[in-house]
Amino acid sequence: MYSTKSSQKSQQIENMNRTIISLAIISTNWEQKRKDYIENFVPLIGAIINKKKYKEIDLPTLKKDFTEEYGLIIPSNPLQTIINRLVRNKYVKRNNLSFVPTNKISGFDLNIQSKKFQTEFLELIFDLIDYAKSEFNRDFNQVEIEEGIIAFFKKHDVDILFLSEFKTVLPEVKYDIKVNHLIGNYISHVYQNDFEKFKSIRKLSMGHALSSVILFDPMAQSAYSSKLRNVNFYLDTPFILGLIGFSGKAKEEACVELLDSLKSEGAKLFLLETNYEEVMTLLDDCYSRLVRGNFDIQYSSRTLKYCVRNNIRPSEVQSKLTLFTKELERHKIDRTEVPEHYGNRKYQIAEDKLFEKIVSIYSKHSIYSEEDISTRKEISILRDVKVISGISRFRKGNKAVSIKQAGEIFVTTNTALAFATREFEKEEYLSATNFIPSCITDVFLGTVLWMQSPAKVERLNLKKLMADCYSAIQPSERLIQKYLDEINRLKKEGRIDDESFILLKSHSTAIQILEEKTLGDPDEFKIEMAEEILDEITNRIKVEESKKLAAEKKDHDLTKDELENTRNEKKKQEDRIEQISNLIGKYISNFVLIVLISLLVVAVLVQLLGKVENPWSLPANVFIAALTLLNLVYGFFFMQYRENLREKISRSVKHFLTAK
Repeated sequence: MYSTKSSQKSQQIENMNRTIISLAIISTNWEQKRKDYIENFVPLIGAIINKKKYKEIDLPTLKKDFTEEYGLIIPSNPLQTIINRLVRNKYVKRNNLSFVPTNKISGFDLNIQSKKFQTEFLELIFDLIDYAKSEFNRDFNQVEIEEGIIAFFKKHDVDILFLSEFKTVLPEVKYDIKVNHLIGNYISHVYQNDFEKFKSIRKLSMGHALSSVILFDPMAQSAYSSKLRNVNFYLDTPFILGLIGFSGKAKEEACVELLDSLKSEGAKLFLLETNYEEVMTLLDDCYSRLVRGNFDIQYSSRTLKYCVRNNIRPSEVQSKLTLFTKELERHKIDRTEVPEHYGNRKYQIAEDKLFEKIVSIYSKHSIYSEEDISTRKEISILRDVKVISGISRFRKGNKAVSIKQAGEIFVTTNTALAFATREFEKEEYLSATNFIPSCITDVFLGTVLWMQSPAKVERLNLKKLMADCYSAIQPSERLIQKYLDEINRLKKEGRIDDESFILLKSHSTAIQILEEKTLGDPDEFKIEMAEEILDEITNRIKVEESKKLAAEKKDHDLTKDELENTRNEKKKQEDRIEQISNLIGKYISNFVLIVLISLLVVAVLVQLLGKVENPWSLPANVFIAALTLLNLVYGFFFMQYRENLREKISRSVKHFLTAK
């Protein structure tokens, strides 16, 4: 019994390693060759044909062997496309209706590469296990982490595979919200602190994105591969909020990256007045509530929740409000209105049916049930219906089969809304086999762009990966609801006072501690956690206050030292100026004294030795008479005059140097 379980576990570990290693190989193939996404799979298919020693390639057998060997699921049509590439490159040849490997196929062997990646990613897995223990005091095993990594990428397949009827290349694995939360935290951590480990994670992310693209329908791909010059993209409210920083830094960078890519392709960007007013209303409401401090986070907008969790001050929100129009100008986003219903009635869609379709899709994806549509949620859906209806009038009923022909597209971050629109339009356009829906997701649009431009792959994928990490570590509505129910109960029973209640309800640290204790899993929440969180918040506030006081004391000491140093420097400067002034005064007064004495000596000699008709006699007499008169009237004395002159010159020089 034990041996069977052990064998099953070993097999499971081996299977998980295969999927992870395969993603790494696909990513490496891309890095080395930089060709199209089909070429990334050529070495994998070539290696398996070589390993299995096929005499003739049977598609169902190859499909089954591929999944067993690499842990990835490739449908028959994409697999046939890869085989055709092998034929073109002379690794396989056609033999009537069958495909036969050539001798050239023996060059494919991934054993060395696989072993290298196995070592690299086992180290990553063990590091993740250590991180879980050190940061969250949680124990996870190798299988849980490996499945968690695959589930992390699989969770976002729907964002990429908007065009495909197939939803993933990844195997079915158990999704654990705690592991997903852990991985989001870990990736964010190594991104900031350990570039080498982050490179391994990014390799998997790239492998997942590149392998997912193989599922795209070639006809649908060609529909989106046309140039975007003069195609108009209308941006949804959540996208704009992400662009201006209300969905985290990673999402902001992803939004900027996408807009820059669209503009470089010649596309035009717009914000409908409906969405402009919604953004302004949300920001204004957020600012007012933050100023008042009177709000229930349970019923708050996502924008307000973001501000509370991230300690965003009211002044920062006000600044965003004030500069919002300039921010739109900076990104070259123009404001516009949808065409009026009047004069466009023949292009009008069945808005009531679209409303029902959106509610149905939301219910299916557990966003909320059909029975639980509050007025606020209904207004939000009606606003989206108004926008989608407006895009249809922009298109004038055009059932576009290419993105260029569509001309007008609404871009949203809401995957469920995009799918609801697509399903509604599929029902409306029964005769159209392929068409460009009125609404697509930003992630899908980014994927379309990098399919057309390989240079953008890494950049766009990095931004998406970090945005996915941010999304993974956000607490669910269900977790917040359970937490708020508990603190409301504690308040009602009188076990916490008003101050503690407000602290637990609105302090950003409370949500952070809640995430740490539950790893984002609502089922991990225990009733005693609310009081534990209160104790931790109080302790953290004390520590923060202590650190703040220490920092203030340090700043005070630094300021005191700086003032003392300034005084000393000033004193030294004054002493230097005094010294220089005195030296200049001394030298000039001594020079004047020498000149006067010299003149007196010359005058006396002229008087004693000169003749009456000597022309210098008169000046000499005048000079001697002047000195005699000065002496009699003012008590003029050479040495005293020198001292007075020295002081005057010193003062003048000092004043001049000080003024400069």
